[in-house]
Amino acid sequence: MYLSVFMIKNNYGKFCNVANVLVEDEIVSTYIWILQCLIKATNNITPKAFCTDSEPGLINTTAHVFPTTPYFYCFFHIWQNITKHLKTELVNVKTANDNFIENIIDEPQITLASLLNNIETSNIIKI
Repeated sequence: MYLSVFMIKNNYGKFCNVANVLVEDEIVSTYIWILQCLIKATNNITPKAFCTDSEPGLINTTAHVFPTTPYFYCFFHIWQNITKHLKTELVNVKTANDNFIENIIDEPQITLASLLNNIETSNIIKI
């Protein structure tokens, strides 16, 4: 089973958990049901933006249920995919104590462009 966690950013800039859903699959019809339940529970409030990992079922559903809401990919999940798929290229890249790169203020930060400099673009499957 899959756990879907839905959070909001309130007017004070704080993130709050508004829903946790345990489902058997990650298909469009399941996500439509989840988002329709959220709409009903919030009295038809439409989000100003929607940010998630790159789950195809949720991406398609978001465009269907919230057609005017801008959709964004989560930087944390993008970074996880970069490190997973470019592991051999990242061997020579140094981060401070394997912390999240976003939390390292005084260290030089790695950009996507610098990671892709020596990679044949035909080997890139998905960004």
